[in-house]
Amino acid sequence: MDCKNSPVSFQQTKGWQKLTDYLDGKKKPDCTRAQKIFDNLLEAIKNAEYLSQVTDALLRRPPVTIPAYAYADETIAAPKCKVPSTDFRVSSSARLVFADGHNGCVDWCRYGGEEQPQRETLHLHLKAGDMVTYRIGRLSSAFLKVSLKAYGSGLMTVQQQQPTEAFNWHLFMKGETELQLACTYGEIWVEELYLQCEGNSHE
Repeated sequence: MDCKNSPVSFQQTKGWQKLTDYLDGKKKPDCTRAQKIFDNLLEAIKNAEYLSQVTDALLRRPPVTIPAYAYADETIAAPKCKVPSTDFRVSSSARLVFADGHNGCVDWCRYGGEEQPQRETLHLHLKAGDMVTYRIGRLSSAFLKVSLKAYGSGLMTVQQQQPTEAFNWHLFMKGETELQLACTYGEIWVEELYLQCEGNSHE
């Protein structure tokens, strides 16, 4: 509703804030008022807008930014510490940490599709021997540029290839639907991946 991070969006209806306030523990609206709010909601849905860029992001069709924590599989050389720093993906062997170093629960409550506050930013902490895999959508070109927003003095490969420049790779990816990131030396903290097709499109 009235956001940019959903495949379909529509105008926020009058009084909707009263319902979200109730969900957050505030005063409950009376039945008549609530019914009117939902009637207005149905009218707003009739004029919904389709946001194709969101669908492309969900299907991971470049150009797309993928949060580092959204990996599909992991191979971790050493087990993570017994007490995780976040409550997110606790069954995974990979190490997820808050960028600012605090511990606790991730706050995902963004009713309007707002950006996550910097305090909620997660990093994927990789050490030498660690590898994670990301699934990607069909590419419009066999040539893919991969850029990482990452920190640390370690070394990384993507698809077992060395970077062409710091945290950037130019890859030939014809028919491939997975990306493998591996830390080969030291430690790296990865925040996100940006994928962009280059060169000629598939025929």
